[in-house]
Amino acid sequence: MKKSFYTFSFVLLITPLFGQVGVGTVNPQASFHVDGAADNPETGAPDASAQANDIVITETGRIGIGTIAPDTRLEINNGTTNGAIKIVDGTEGEDKILVSDADGVGTWQESSATKPAILGTYPSPSMTVDSGGAGTTKYSGTSITLTRGKWIVTAGLTIGYLNTVTTKKWLHAYLSSATGSVQAVGFTNLGASANNSAYAGSVVNGGGPSTHQIYNFLTGSSVIEVTQPSVTVYLLIENFPVGDWRYSSDAWENYFYAIPVN
Repeated sequence: MKKSFYTFSFVLLITPLFGQVGVGTVNPQASFHVDGAADNPETGAPDASAQANDIVITETGRIGIGTIAPDTRLEINNGTTNGAIKIVDGTEGEDKILVSDADGVGTWQESSATKPAILGTYPSPSMTVDSGGAGTTKYSGTSITLTRGKWIVTAGLTIGYLNTVTTKKWLHAYLSSATGSVQAVGFTNLGASANNSAYAGSVVNGGGPSTHQIYNFLTGSSVIEVTQPSVTVYLLIENFPVGDWRYSSDAWENYFYAIPVN
């Protein structure tokens, strides 16, 4: 009798492990089946309406929400109602998309498809900047404020060259997080060699009176990644000796704008 008792107890303990467990239903359709509204029939499979409040885990490890027959590792059937998934982790926001990192961890991020182009801000009233002979750069008075993400920043500057001696020079403009010197705080340059200047042009003067300007043009595009929620980027011009060049912020040809990219 003692041997028979242990054999019988073993069968009772093992059998549930290979059965189906139902919560709110006496007719489970999967290894684990929760009928939230307890509206499934006692026999046969529930219809689509009854499945809408069900959750199942199948014998293959698939999870179904709103369906008892998931086709993938996780399937959510919300019928025709929008918003089947909600993830709140502090990065959520309007028009953001879920982006994975290298390990498959997802966060909500702004997409270039939903972010508009940003125009630079020019001083009002307009201002004229002359090369000063001291320091490495002069602030053009122009800036742009960008949010976190990658941007193509494009600039064009009309430069009047004032030098009375016939000469040619290569002139640069720079993106900076400060107006007094070239810095990159809050954004990273993604160009060749992480260069902070893709804006350049050959400025030429044919010689003549000091009041006569020969107009030249600096242009180019730089790819940057803003690493803070928001950063203001300033446009600086390489400094030359006093009286070499002049920049007017209200020249018709000037432009400064940024386009978001992924």
